[in-house]
Amino acid sequence: MRHLSLAALAAASVLACSQIAAAADLPVKAPPIVAALPSWTGFYVGANLGGAWWSEDASIFFPDGLRGLDPVGVNLRRGAAIGGIQQGFNWQFAPNWVWGLEADLSVTNAGASSTQSLTVGGAPVIFSSSTLGTKLDWLVSARNRLGFLITPRLMLYGTGGIAGARIEYLGAVSINNPFGFVYSAASAFTRTAVGWTAGAGLEWMLSDHWLLRGEYLFYDLSSAQSQNVNSPLIFNGLCIVGRCPAPAATTSFAWTDMRINEVRAALSYKF
Repeated sequence: MRHLSLAALAAASVLACSQIAAAADLPVKAPPIVAALPSWTGFYVGANLGGAWWSEDASIFFPDGLRGLDPVGVNLRRGAAIGGIQQGFNWQFAPNWVWGLEADLSVTNAGASSTQSLTVGGAPVIFSSSTLGTKLDWLVSARNRLGFLITPRLMLYGTGGIAGARIEYLGAVSINNPFGFVYSAASAFTRTAVGWTAGAGLEWMLSDHWLLRGEYLFYDLSSAQSQNVNSPLIFNGLCIVGRCPAPAATTSFAWTDMRINEVRAALSYKF
């Protein structure tokens, strides 16, 4: 009986050793590879292209010498293509949050004008015209951005900051009828307007270096301008108001603040 137990124990030992050896021959599974999450932190530069729509009210008043004429008022609206460049910096300060600063410059050729006859009591004055116009040349902005990562590569963000624009203004009045009544006045000047901008967008990290976005921006520019122009008021070759040949009648041209809507796509390279 004792010999049998010793034999059984020896057999069990041999079996255990063989199982250990077999297990040692089995392939060992490698640990799973976990892809590193992309980082939004870094400087970037890029270009943008889109469309801009703006609106501005303009008017003409005749406070001196031509008080019988009705004031002129128009709403100037225009849409045009707009494009430019942007540069900025992103900082991913939490797993799902990104803060950044961005500056951009956009150029356009958005001009609008309106021409109509002068009126007295609502009735048109023959051989007369009035013109009011505005032209937007370029836009600049410096903005903060705060974004939330919907996925590691897709960010929803809001943005806001200061903005500026170069705006050209044009106003003109002309009367030249066969009865000898002649008057003309014109105003043309350029100003740099300053205001604020705000908007929102979606940005997609195409790769570790390329960022593609679509965004909307609203601009409110404190661009209200006015200018008084004095010109001779002539009837049959004679100055009939004031001292001749000194300027005799006054025309006031005025424009309100400009408001701009912009929708654009932008592609940036992140360093």
